[in-house]
Amino acid sequence: LAAQEGNPSVAAFGMAGNYTAAARGFEATVWNAALLGLPGAPRFSLGGLVLGSSAGIGPVTVRNLADYAGATIPVDVRRGWVGAVRTAGSQQGSADASFTLLAFSAGRFGAQLSAAGGARMGLGPDALELFFLGNAEAVAANRTLRPSGSLTANAFLTPSVSYAIPLRTSATGGLALAVSAKYVQGLADVDARDNGSVITPDTLR
Repeated sequence: LAAQEGNPSVAAFGMAGNYTAAARGFEATVWNAALLGLPGAPRFSLGGLVLGSSAGIGPVTVRNLADYAGATIPVDVRRGWVGAVRTAGSQQGSADASFTLLAFSAGRFGAQLSAAGGARMGLGPDALELFFLGNAEAVAANRTLRPSGSLTANAFLTPSVSYAIPLRTSATGGLALAVSAKYVQGLADVDARDNGSVITPDTLR
């Protein structure tokens, strides 16, 4: 899914992506190209240089960390976070970004050139324990730690063209069919994973 077009519409960002029925003109090339063939579409529209991004982590979130900005995080709180990660299986993080260089529509025809990329991170519970609590509790309990983790990232450049064919129209709407073609060019791909690290109690002294 990361190998798709970037969002060219500032309004779509403001509507949290709920824009499939509202897109018009160059915006429709991504959200719903069939709208280029329905009443209300402009004869010509042009946009570009639109950057958007999103990111998040969990189950330990940025908000959790921000609550203790400038203060020492209590040990019990950190233990609770490690427990939440153990329950969830891992600490996950993601970030996505897109940059629309140019998008335009002319009548029923639309085209766009955009770049998109994303990254995914995963850290196992033992890796989070080392980060939040260090090694003391593992040594005391004679536990072996397996600090697993992974990182994947990729980036793409995608030119696309669309053409809409109206099948039935009226003053308020209608029915249209759209055909789109895309060419996805990979720019970068990263895949880094832990290869089975094991930290035994005797190496934690």
